[in-house]
Amino acid sequence: MGSTKKNMGLKPVLTLLTASMAFVGSASVLAAGPSTEDRLRLLEQNFAKLQKHVARQDKVIANQHDTIARQRRQLQRQIDHVNENGASNSSGGGWWQGVEMSGVIEVEASASDPYEGSQTSDVVVATAEIGIAAQINDWVAGEITLLHEEDDTDLEVDVATITIANQDVTPFFFSTGQTYVPFGVFETGAIADPLTLELGETRETVLQVGFENNGWSGSIFAFNGDVDKDTDDQVDQFGANLGYSHDFGNGRSVTVGVSAISSLGDSDALQDVLIDTNPGDYTGGASIFASFSAGGWTILGEYLTATEEFAMGTLAHNGDGAEPSAWNVELDYETTLFGMPTSFAAAVQGTNQALGLELPETRYILAASTEIYENTTLSLELAHDEDYGSGDTATNTDGVVTGTGESADTVTLQLAVEF
Repeated sequence: MGSTKKNMGLKPVLTLLTASMAFVGSASVLAAGPSTEDRLRLLEQNFAKLQKHVARQDKVIANQHDTIARQRRQLQRQIDHVNENGASNSSGGGWWQGVEMSGVIEVEASASDPYEGSQTSDVVVATAEIGIAAQINDWVAGEITLLHEEDDTDLEVDVATITIANQDVTPFFFSTGQTYVPFGVFETGAIADPLTLELGETRETVLQVGFENNGWSGSIFAFNGDVDKDTDDQVDQFGANLGYSHDFGNGRSVTVGVSAISSLGDSDALQDVLIDTNPGDYTGGASIFASFSAGGWTILGEYLTATEEFAMGTLAHNGDGAEPSAWNVELDYETTLFGMPTSFAAAVQGTNQALGLELPETRYILAASTEIYENTTLSLELAHDEDYGSGDTATNTDGVVTGTGESADTVTLQLAVEF
């Protein structure tokens, strides 16, 4: 309306200006001495021009009225749409409104005194990870994660999943795609992965059905692994998990969980060392986990094991089929030092019959980390490993592996950022 008032105010001014011009022109003619008839004719012509000019201005003003009214209608429709659907509703505004991106970069400098040989040191990009998660609509979500680990993993698609779930409607969900199957928990406050993860972490393309409700969660999953029973190439490996978490308030909480898998040989570590990936039968695995937190302290424990021996021709330990297992007991503490969030971790870990995976028999860890800037953490870790005895032997794809009975020490300094 403000613009309309300004345009309407121009009309008298234009009229006055035009009349003045006409008067000056008429005065010039009169001064020249034309006849009365000529002067009247000239005045009529000027008045006709003035009428045409005013008509054009009226048309412009009318068009502006229509434009303003149309813009008001469009704005009102947008306001009504936001009020009905919400500004962040992906179904109303497009799936891209539900897209989130995150990333992790971890650079590690380490020095190690191994079981045998001279000391070593290195600086590596231990982790470079970027993830994209999208809530496509109220039911469907997608996730893609790219991962690079210097000296270990070239840049690759680490996770790619589609999940169908809606907690407002049902506690059940369905998920499919490449992911780390829910076998084991592998929680730690240290830099190094726990030995339970080194034995049991399994990435596969799965079909998974599960639920989450009132602290309880669980799922069953199936996949076609790289280990094939009797050379069959089928989706016949499976697993299940069940967990419970409860927050008591005042910083106190408890979490427990159990999980099982029909083919432990499909774990990322075991796939690389099994002599025969077409055994007559699968070797299953089981895991149990528990943690309790109170007052900044957390104590946790996990045990993961094969449920039976691998066949001698698949993985052996001391002349028999290996039945590898791993465990982790850890105490963590979180506090604030000099205004910076800081945490400490102390862990004792171990394995049994895992010499063929080149894992230590025992590991002791002390670690500390502090958030020196927002989302920027500096961590220090001291790890002491004890190898299997010199009388222990194992057989894997590299042939015969013998324990050294020696110990190794590693110091790691890590700078990590999250975004």
